Amino acid sequence: MPRVPHKNLVNVTLALSLQSLSVNLINIFVPLLLLDRGVRLWGVCLYYLAYAVCKLAVNYPSVLLIQKFSPRVGLVIALCCSSVYVSSFNLLSTGLPAWSLVATAAAMALTNAFLWNSQHIHLARMLVTGSRGTELAVIESVSRLMVLSAPLVGGVAISVGGQRALLLSAVGLTLLAVVPAWRIQVAGEADPRFDEPVRYGLGQTSKRDLWANFCYNANAVIAMMVWPVYMAEVVSDFADIGVINTVSALAATVLLWVAGRRGDAGKTRRVLAEGTVLVSLTNVLRLFALNPITITAVGTAAQLAGSYQNIPWTSTYYGHAGKEGVQYVMAMEIAGDMAYVFVWMALFGVSLAFSQGHTVFVVAFVLTSLLSLGVLRMRAPESPRPVPEPVSQ
Repeated sequence: MPRVPHKNLVNVTLALSLQSLSVNLINIFVPLLLLDRGVRLWGVCLYYLAYAVCKLAVNYPSVLLIQKFSPRVGLVIALCCSSVYVSSFNLLSTGLPAWSLVATAAAMALTNAFLWNSQHIHLARMLVTGSRGTELAVIESVSRLMVLSAPLVGGVAISVGGQRALLLSAVGLTLLAVVPAWRIQVAGEADPRFDEPVRYGLGQTSKRDLWANFCYNANAVIAMMVWPVYMAEVVSDFADIGVINTVSALAATVLLWVAGRRGDAGKTRRVLAEGTVLVSLTNVLRLFALNPITITAVGTAAQLAGSYQNIPWTSTYYGHAGKEGVQYVMAMEIAGDMAYVFVWMALFGVSLAFSQGHTVFVVAFVLTSLLSLGVLRMRAPESPRPVPEPVSQ
């Protein structure tokens, strides 16, 4: 399989980085925006449950469209949906009824369905086995460096210029990402593994991989969604939340390169195991984050662990997807969506059953601390194929 063209890697990195910067300007503040509108904790859980159900519903149609029109078109659709998602929060600030949050959740679901499936299918075809970890580290590191200031800048912007300034900036960045996205070159040669008709179902995909992906995404729910809700409950200031996340992201960026290079050196499985254990431990530590100082410390530790785990996990995922094709991506995404639905359904039930909001977070952190260890069930990646030395005459 050919190496990722330099311009292709640049365009993929720019598109994903700008989109991440845009979404990160508001995602970390979404729970606080909801709570400021008077939404109760169970309502916040219901909002994210609505997102999870919508994502599960639109996942299959998005794969079919990406397969028909190419991952590049899928990525552009994702960016357009992301603009709608960000804009919807601007409309919500004008006093639209709470039920309109369902439309916002649906827009976020469409964004992630097209974004993640386009990314998985395209990179699984293009990344080179022997340097996949390093190439992923390039994409992840640049994305993190670009979004590094997002929480801090977002916190200052919303404190000085209000929600409208924050949301309009996010929309502009998303639309700007369309330019490099459209310049991405799709793999030229046909690949039957990615062009074959895709079925909605788990098919013959390894049950070990499906369970591992379920567990990985259960932890992703905590890192990307539950933790911001927890911070909104404990830290009620936008600027403080921005500072906390900037410090955490800065520390985490360094480990991306370490994990990527160790993976390419043939230690992917070991790095995945180390990162998974660290992720499980940091979920337990979240129980003891009760003020801005401890939240910053635990948040930093959690991002470090997540970064260290992410590169070998993604490298292994793309390695299997590159061999097994689009049906593997479809099955793995179903497993991931089911994890989101399961976690948010559980937390919604707990939030209704208990009046104390802290109980929801205790259940979330303990549950995912145990589930996150299931990532170790992922099948080992293929060994990088060494380049043969030229034979001397």
